[in-house]
Amino acid sequence: MRVMMQPASLATASVRRHYEDTIQRPVDLATYSSLLGSNLNLLLSLYPTGVAPMWGVTPGKRDVNVGKYRKLRPGDYVFFYGQKRLYLGGLITHLFRNAQLASLLWGIDDDGQTWEYMYSLDDLKGCHITIEEVRDCVTALGPKFFVQNPYIVEGVDAERLIDIAQVDIGDVPVNSSLQNTDLAPEGIPFTGELDRMVSSASRRAGLKRSHVARPSS
Repeated sequence: MRVMMQPASLATASVRRHYEDTIQRPVDLATYSSLLGSNLNLLLSLYPTGVAPMWGVTPGKRDVNVGKYRKLRPGDYVFFYGQKRLYLGGLITHLFRNAQLASLLWGIDDDGQTWEYMYSLDDLKGCHITIEEVRDCVTALGPKFFVQNPYIVEGVDAERLIDIAQVDIGDVPVNSSLQNTDLAPEGIPFTGELDRMVSSASRRAGLKRSHVARPSS
């Protein structure tokens, strides 16, 4: 499987607005039925309630993001990143390109692009994985790495990210019923500061031991 780390800092007003419009308040499929075309019936089979959380990726300069997006498949996982941490994870259920719909949902960025490489999500879960933990997990990353563009992680490194997020990845759901649409800002469930700190410290200690023991290739 693959994991994509998606930059989406909620400290940026436009990103927060997009997050509220299509993640906290999933997209009403009937409203955009004329634009969804053949994707409509498939999405309705995945989301019988008629609403689906959605996000998207711009092509980027010289289409730098297109190749990354095309690696993704239903059943892969996405983590949203902002303020030096992964804060929300979700399972990709469907991928489709739709510039017109993306423009209506999110508008156009400063480079004249829209988030037309779209995907729907299910089983959204809040998490708190610091950038330091991400660097420990992903062997190719240097000490100064930050998620500035969509970044694909594969293989063992992807499994490590899933593990520290404590996410149980099952099959892609045939029928989807999204729970917890009232996600707190940045998707973080409050469990108490002490519990969070202890959990984070324990994960980092385990990661460091695993990382040191792993032979170089």
